[in-house]
Amino acid sequence: MRKKYVITILLTILFLFLLIICSYNKNEKMSINKNDKISIKDIINNEHINITKVIIYDGRGGYNKPLTLENKKKIGTLMDYLYKYVIKKVNYAEPAVGWSHKVILYDGDKEVMSIILNNPLEINNEYYSILEGTLDSEEIDKLINSIDKNWSIMPYS
Repeated sequence: MRKKYVITILLTILFLFLLIICSYNKNEKMSINKNDKISIKDIINNEHINITKVIIYDGRGGYNKPLTLENKKKIGTLMDYLYKYVIKKVNYAEPAVGWSHKVILYDGDKEVMSIILNNPLEINNEYYSILEGTLDSEEIDKLINSIDKNWSIMPYS
């Protein structure tokens, strides 16, 4: 009879130990290796970011003033566009000369992510080559203009 209680106690302790281990690993960030194919959404989910505000900058000589988005639907439209890219982390990228669009993501008032839309993408000072999807400044301008008519579409030749 005593053996039965000892086994029950040991199994209970083992169960609690496993439960603690499993819940601890659930909140850990995954490590993103250079061979992993991921999306921007994977990075955002990995960082546990709740996007509440986005500021879009135009890096082409101030053609547009910074645009702030706080409407969830508008933020969702932009993020759905960005989520389509399949990317891979790269160790080194040639420094870009300028950029056309920069997107800053906020969780409340805290800046949580910076994305420079070049190829390679620069996300929080780390570089990612684009494996699927085409980075097109004109397409990005049209998308931003569809979200907010104050964003001017730069004339492209």
